[in-house]
Amino acid sequence: MAATTVQETAPSLWERTNKATLAMAVVTAAVFAVFGLASDNFLTFGNVSNLATQVAITLIVAVAMTFVISTGQIDLSVGSTLAFVAVTTAELLRAGLDSTVVIVIGLAAGLFWGAVNGWLSAYQNIPPFVVTLATMSVIRGLAQLWTEGFSVPIDKRLLVARIGEMKLLGFSLLAWVAVAVVIVGWVLLARMRFGTYVNGIGSQEESVRRAGVSTARIKMYTLMLTG
Repeated sequence: MAATTVQETAPSLWERTNKATLAMAVVTAAVFAVFGLASDNFLTFGNVSNLATQVAITLIVAVAMTFVISTGQIDLSVGSTLAFVAVTTAELLRAGLDSTVVIVIGLAAGLFWGAVNGWLSAYQNIPPFVVTLATMSVIRGLAQLWTEGFSVPIDKRLLVARIGEMKLLGFSLLAWVAVAVVIVGWVLLARMRFGTYVNGIGSQEESVRRAGVSTARIKMYTLMLTG
């Protein structure tokens, strides 16, 4: 019997392309094209720079949320956590603490609430939808109680305020921070073992657990990341 040779062909570029990402890129380009034709000022450098600043915070949160959703979870408390961290930062600055210390404390505050969400959902087996829906109200309530519903002004000469006003190559420093977060998030999700675990839990959690990975710890880490 003659031996048959099976030739394996490498997948084409189209087969290796993420169709969902390509579709979103096309939609985004179409939206820019439509608004660019509708308004002469839309595609100007100044407006694009302004748009980059406006979407930067949402983009940073979205990167972290990608990890949460990839594990099959959800975090409804991110907006409240953002408000709480902002309030904490402003109040501590008004109290006279150094900006560097305040930034660290703000990050720690967000990490704390993320750990609370992660511990309750991952280790106490409470659905993350229920956990984060509850903490969403609790966290925002604490922020409003702290400020009594009023905005907290900060001195524009402080480092935190200057970070929000700094520009590099015409774009705000906040926009560049968002770009850096996207790059780090992509590396973690697509090139690191942690990202492999995250994707594995989202698609087949039991298989990942049987491979010796603490799925509860990974799920908790992702919620801490959003915090």
